[in-house]
Amino acid sequence: MIRTEGNPSRDEAAAFTIEHLAQRRGTQAVEVRDPGCTHPRAPKVLFVFAKARRDYLIQFREGRAPRDFFYGMFDLAELGVSCRYVETGTRRLAGWGALRLIHLLFARATGLGFNLQQSLLSLRSRGGCNIMFATTDSVGMPLAMLKACGLVKMPLVYATIGLADHLAARKGKPVFRLYQRWLRSVDRFVCYGYEERKKLLNLFQLPPSRVHFVPFGTDVAYFRTGTERPPRPEDMRPQTDAVLSVGMDAQRDWALLFRAAQRLPCRFEIVSNLAYSRDLEPPANVTLHPPMPVHEVRSCYERAPFVVLPVKENTYSAGTITLLQCMAMGKAVIVSQTGAIRGGYNLAHKDNCWLVRPGSVEDLTEAIRMLYNHPELRSEIGQRARRAVEARHTSNAFAKALRAIFEKETGEQ
Repeated sequence: MIRTEGNPSRDEAAAFTIEHLAQRRGTQAVEVRDPGCTHPRAPKVLFVFAKARRDYLIQFREGRAPRDFFYGMFDLAELGVSCRYVETGTRRLAGWGALRLIHLLFARATGLGFNLQQSLLSLRSRGGCNIMFATTDSVGMPLAMLKACGLVKMPLVYATIGLADHLAARKGKPVFRLYQRWLRSVDRFVCYGYEERKKLLNLFQLPPSRVHFVPFGTDVAYFRTGTERPPRPEDMRPQTDAVLSVGMDAQRDWALLFRAAQRLPCRFEIVSNLAYSRDLEPPANVTLHPPMPVHEVRSCYERAPFVVLPVKENTYSAGTITLLQCMAMGKAVIVSQTGAIRGGYNLAHKDNCWLVRPGSVEDLTEAIRMLYNHPELRSEIGQRARRAVEARHTSNAFAKALRAIFEKETGEQ
């Protein structure tokens, strides 16, 4: 067993320990806990991630990544909750080809992943955990299926990001009825979009007591000003006068931003998954960049005058994580007021952010022009944005909300 004490590169040493347990058949269980405050009756949570956390963990230890990638796990450990997850590496179960085919079939039918292999490998390394937390739909739905079949015995908490929006268009089809049957076995749901909870309740006829809206939180110690190292000439980063936009998901409205950019004299730098804009022709004042490591993105945040997050109307995403990160950096953010953030995130128009109507090129153009021409205004909004995130949307606040849900389900406090 190798024990590493938190992240020594941070200003404040982390209290928790990260323990890599002995490998078993190509997988490795990783436990995160705080020996000084773990209570014997506290929930013991098995986190199930859709993708490996190894690289994120290395970057976190080196101070190059935030806690955000671990969905509250480190903060839960500091709150006395023992956590565990499984690194599967290159391990493949027997019948991997069939599992891959199942994933592809469900992904095509629903638009969501179905990572049955990751779910099975995590289940086999559950240790002494008494509750399971599926962090995304691509592992949540396979675990719901396994629980409906009686193969998952412990309570299952399922965090969804877009399940209702994806399946609403498939209501009445066989895949919808199948998913609805599996979802009845889930003990509790967590959603990060404000209006997503209502849509989940109505679409799947779920008991209100089992569906929880939990505002996301961000690592305010990592996302703060003064963290940038001196720039290097070879770095492909935005310049200080370029308006910045960042986003990797399909809900970003790049077409809208391009239309607004055509009306404005300022330059724009966009960091995104280029697959979502390949069919669009960017204006001459827009430069596109592929995804960057998170510490490079943080440097982009720091040097940008302000940030623009145009998002299509939906109930689960408003670029919410990026929004909170930028606000924590003390940046004024122009963001589409989608259903995901119409409540629950304490956003105040022209106070700690600038809200625009989804799809409105007039709103977006005017907001960008206003902040670009008034540095004092964007500075004031940015300062209040930082205070708003520190007050209510830290990773610690997020973890406390999760702990309350876990304790309700296990009956242990």
